[in-house]
Amino acid sequence: MSESFLVYLIFVIIVVIIVLFSFIYFYFFEQKFKRDEILAQRAVSKFFSGGYFKSMAFISAYNRYCEKGKGCTTRPRSLSLRHGITLWRFRYLLIKNFLVMGVVIPVVLIVAVSIWNIFVNLEADTQLISAEYMYAIVLTAIEVIYAGVLYVMSRSVFDTWLSSISEIKINARSSPYDTPAFEAAYASGVMFICRENFVIVSPAYLFIFDGEHFSSLERECIYKLKILAKRIKYYQTMNESGKSYYTSNEYRFRIDFITETHEPCGAELNQYQIKMLIDKYFGELKGEILYREEKSTSIIHRPGIKENRIIL
Repeated sequence: MSESFLVYLIFVIIVVIIVLFSFIYFYFFEQKFKRDEILAQRAVSKFFSGGYFKSMAFISAYNRYCEKGKGCTTRPRSLSLRHGITLWRFRYLLIKNFLVMGVVIPVVLIVAVSIWNIFVNLEADTQLISAEYMYAIVLTAIEVIYAGVLYVMSRSVFDTWLSSISEIKINARSSPYDTPAFEAAYASGVMFICRENFVIVSPAYLFIFDGEHFSSLERECIYKLKILAKRIKYYQTMNESGKSYYTSNEYRFRIDFITETHEPCGAELNQYQIKMLIDKYFGELKGEILYREEKSTSIIHRPGIKENRIIL
């Protein structure tokens, strides 16, 4: 058997393996797409009929969730309203800018320090500072400055909320506002947390943060609830053909509170928290469920919330 024939045989085997792997890969995701579509169609029919949150399967899963003591917390918040909201927004910005702080800045600095080490530190005897120390110092300085800028940006959320509340009087010479009722309600209210979102329920007020905006409502002004069930379908684009192939999906749930005096505001929670929130505090209000689908080709995305798995 000649050497050229062995090379040809190995090449054919590799091509066959790649073709088989591609076939299995796309067949698997095609079947997954069909299963997910069937599940979504069944879920949509129950959403619009109002039977999803009342089904036996969901109630059973919800009871197991409640038995674990999850969903909400009554832990008092020691920080003031201003500092608490600022830190929540700061946390959201840190997560949102993780790639910049964790990948882009370090990689750019590696390139910059390497160039500096090549063209400036030509000889070891004349080195002012080693490349490793320089990289550590500059990286730390830039990361601290970047985080500081994000923290300063985070403070604007509270100020925006202040300007939207006509009942709060701003006193530039002393405290930013003089309404202890808001502080007491924020510190002692029942808090529903889902990632960077939260809803705080107190006897008189409702505080809502959706990662971007902070809002407050008087509970007596709320007359209607809207629940949005959103399905995000993730696709992977093949560079060679330009076609997109379905890979996975996730569900997100959002609750909005409707009043006659404010714009609708709400936040994303998991589906069990939404039911718990409604059952405990807003069971007498009218509500409607909306459904929406979105398509995403983002390569990097956060894993879905496991509590949002559709229960049928």
